[in-house]
Amino acid sequence: MYIILSGDSRLSITAAVCRGVFMSFIFLLISCGDAKAQRFFRDNYDDPTSGIGVNIAYDAPVGNLQYTYKPAINYGLNYYKFEDDFTITAGIGYRIYKPKQDVFYYAVGDNDYGTITYSDFRSYIGYIGGAYNIEVAEGFKCFGGFNFGLYITKFSLHSVDALRDATTVIDGEQEIYIAPKLGLAIDLSDDLQLNLQGAYNVFATTGKKRWNDRVGTIYSSFTIGSGIIFKF
Repeated sequence: MYIILSGDSRLSITAAVCRGVFMSFIFLLISCGDAKAQRFFRDNYDDPTSGIGVNIAYDAPVGNLQYTYKPAINYGLNYYKFEDDFTITAGIGYRIYKPKQDVFYYAVGDNDYGTITYSDFRSYIGYIGGAYNIEVAEGFKCFGGFNFGLYITKFSLHSVDALRDATTVIDGEQEIYIAPKLGLAIDLSDDLQLNLQGAYNVFATTGKKRWNDRVGTIYSSFTIGSGIIFKF
């Protein structure tokens, strides 16, 4: 028996993410060149108001997911807007959780058991965020805020026991995402900033319950990582 809960296809999701990454890097190159040109012709250098950065984080599932999946590396590309003591962020990311083992077992009645296998749990992430910065010393700030956005997820599972042989495929499932975050921002130079950040991520399946009985399912994870921001 096959149960297919479809959304955007894997190809469409991948293509959209690739286009977003490509355009972001083009924007980065143009912005860097423009920023350097402006500084060359300016006598007085103003504080940067924007930035583009890359980040990498250790992403550990908690709650329901921690029993099935191992921690993973989360990769991200972000645009930053600096406004006085506030930082506004827009970003995209990618993460793959891998199963903790090849086969899991579950009890069926008193004397029998079944097996279940899980595929990788892939997520494409898009979000916006905001943070309030407190300057501790020159070139050193601590910050706190929230991210809010959308996960698009793909995974599958296959279970076999004496009563059934079933495969469930989740393709393009959409999940609302929110994450409180805390971190440190360290200026390495006028152009470069190092961010160290931790966040608690909560994401919940969206849609209509009659089409997807997973609607309302809540997942969570904890991330800790770093990022480099080029400011202009």
